[in-house]
Amino acid sequence: MKKTPFLLIFFISINLIMFAQEDKNIRFFNDGNKYYASGKYDDAIENYEKIINSGFESPELYFNIANSYYRSNKFTYSIYYYEKAKILLPGDNEIEHNLEKAELKIQDKIQKIPEFVLIRVIKNIINSESVSFWAYTSLTAFILSLLAIILFLFSKIRKVKKISFLLGILIFMFSLTTFVFARVQYSNLMANNTAIIFTHSVWVKSSPVEDASDLFNIHEGLKVRIEEESNDWYEIKLSDGKDGWVKKEVLKII
Repeated sequence: MKKTPFLLIFFISINLIMFAQEDKNIRFFNDGNKYYASGKYDDAIENYEKIINSGFESPELYFNIANSYYRSNKFTYSIYYYEKAKILLPGDNEIEHNLEKAELKIQDKIQKIPEFVLIRVIKNIINSESVSFWAYTSLTAFILSLLAIILFLFSKIRKVKKISFLLGILIFMFSLTTFVFARVQYSNLMANNTAIIFTHSVWVKSSPVEDASDLFNIHEGLKVRIEEESNDWYEIKLSDGKDGWVKKEVLKII
């Protein structure tokens, strides 16, 4: 019984700290927006970074700081934060448009390997919505399919039983499909296997050692996929299929 007051004070204190931090973040976000509107982009970045350093993230926050970096001609940082916004809010046209503008400002223009049409269409559908959207859609469809099956089991009318059975199967298949979409989106969110090069110029090596032969040169702002890691090295792959090894310090994981 003697521990109860202490625990109560502890939980109250934690909640007060969380509310105070949330209030600070709102203030920093509003101040950042004001600075951005008045053209003080470095001040805007400073306020947005305070929120990010507190551990909070949102597509709006990443989008705003990306815009601020773009206006400051710091395109590598701009691309990095547009990509982070894109992960949290896939399929957003404004994020995609601004990201494409920022990518035009960097040195490397890598041609992507063409994808099979069906695969590209499926990816576009999956990326058109967030993981939460697909998860809620899947759950709702699953409940509806259960209701349809219940109607099939208890209905006395043959036509109703037939329709409810077919409808139940179709809705269940839709639920399963959207569940897979949610899983894919969640995997993309948690993967941490893409990064942005943050060093002005980097020679990609044939193996993870300093004296390995140079394969090709890449520059800051380029997005790469991380394939493997070995001590202080990452094996990376470009969108055109080229791969090799770089030091971990030259890139920043999205």
